[in-house]
Amino acid sequence: MASTSAPQVIQLPAGKSPAQMKSLINDLNKMRSEQRAIGTKLTEIEGDLNEHRIVLEALKAVDPERKCFRMVGGVLIEKKVKDIIPDLEKNYNLIQKTVETYQAKFQEKGSQINEHVKTNNLGALLRSTNDSESASTGSQTAKTSSKPSTSVLV
Repeated sequence: MASTSAPQVIQLPAGKSPAQMKSLINDLNKMRSEQRAIGTKLTEIEGDLNEHRIVLEALKAVDPERKCFRMVGGVLIEKKVKDIIPDLEKNYNLIQKTVETYQAKFQEKGSQINEHVKTNNLGALLRSTNDSESASTGSQTAKTSSKPSTSVLV
């Protein structure tokens, strides 16, 4: 059963031509894309930080005189645990500072996006497009939710 609804009319903010609005929306999309890229890199670096934390915890429980191997620039190096731990702690601290820097960049980009939306009065426009997207997604969800699940866990 198809539902027909009247096309939604989106009203442009006063004093903005369609070309100006397109430019403002393109700028907004570019900023959103930049924020997503920062978020992706942040996730990657947080993964590295977590790996360093796990290795440090494991090595601290091991005999300091035990030999271990570390990959540095594609070369496998043999050292004792007591020699590796200070290097790993130094790298951990550097990665932690990098994570903090990327978190700040992510927050700053979010603030820029919010300011851009507020300054150029794009909030109503974005809400109306989000409402129409969620309505179309909701109808697709209703169609797909009636299908039985075929997933199998092994």
